Amino acid sequence: MLVFERFHVNLAPIVAVAFLTLITRATVYAMVGLAVGVVLPFPAWLALVPAYTLSGLIPYSVSGYGGDQAAIVYMLTGFGASASGALVFALIVPVMAMTYNMIGGLPILFGRIDTRARLPASY
Repeated sequence: MLVFERFHVNLAPIVAVAFLTLITRATVYAMVGLAVGVVLPFPAWLALVPAYTLSGLIPYSVSGYGGDQAAIVYMLTGFGASASGALVFALIVPVMAMTYNMIGGLPILFGRIDTRARLPASY
C-alpha cells in the first residue's frame, strides 16, 4: 500500500480488477465443480480461490501435483463435497490452468507478437 501511495497510484482500478478476477475464477471453479458433481454454494467457491492460490506458494508437491490437490480436497470435503468429486476437481484445476497458458501462448508461437520488443529502460 505504501508503494502505491508513494507513486500516487489510483487504487480503485487495481482493487476492481482483483475483485473481478476473484469472481471470475470462483465462477469457473463452480462450473468445473458442477461438471464433476461437486455442488457447493457460491461463497464456498469464493473462499476456495485465495486458499488455492496461497497453497501454491508452499513448495510441497511432486512435479506440481500433491500439495495443492490435498488442500483443495481438504477444503471441499470440509464444505460437504464427496472425497471422490473433490479429488477429480483438484486434478482438473491444474489442467485448466495449463490450457489457458497454452491458448495464451498461441499468438507468440505463430509470430503474432514480437517477443524481441523491449520495455523502455526508464519507467
